[in-house]
Amino acid sequence: MSDARELWWAAGRMAHYVPDGNSPLDNRWHEALRLAAHLLEPGWPKHWSSGPFTFALPTLALLLYVEPIDIHFQSMPRDVPTEHLIATLRSGQPGRRAEDVIRAGLPQRGHDLTDSEDRLSRLFHGCTVKHGADRVSLLELPSFEQPRSGTQLEWGAEWAIGVLETHHLPDSASAH
Repeated sequence: MSDARELWWAAGRMAHYVPDGNSPLDNRWHEALRLAAHLLEPGWPKHWSSGPFTFALPTLALLLYVEPIDIHFQSMPRDVPTEHLIATLRSGQPGRRAEDVIRAGLPQRGHDLTDSEDRLSRLFHGCTVKHGADRVSLLELPSFEQPRSGTQLEWGAEWAIGVLETHHLPDSASAH
């Protein structure tokens, strides 16, 4: 199990590369990515796929990176309660949706959303591009893995909610 988690974390580091620096923000991103891999690992498909679940890792890592906004800056991603993550990923309320939280949180962490050289800003913008039904139909995936119209962030949030609720909520402990 930990081998698979390490593999996904390493894949996430390659796909969403931020240089290994000694800055608190670099360390925060790497911890957010590692924790996202750990939280999502129980739900990853055991077969080859490139379905919507692949967007859960950057979605959850970005959310963990910017949260908790209302707690002291030095708190780390591991301090964010699972229930809080689920509530943010599920929220449809303006200002509390995952996209809004990340959009507000990146500048608070020192990222310029207009800077095309900022890797996390580019990742966020790439995840928030709206894809219509025409884009979705181009994917060569089985029907049960086809994402609906929307953004990669929405697809990732939807998939992450199911994994977090199933594997990480206290009442799901008896389901293992």
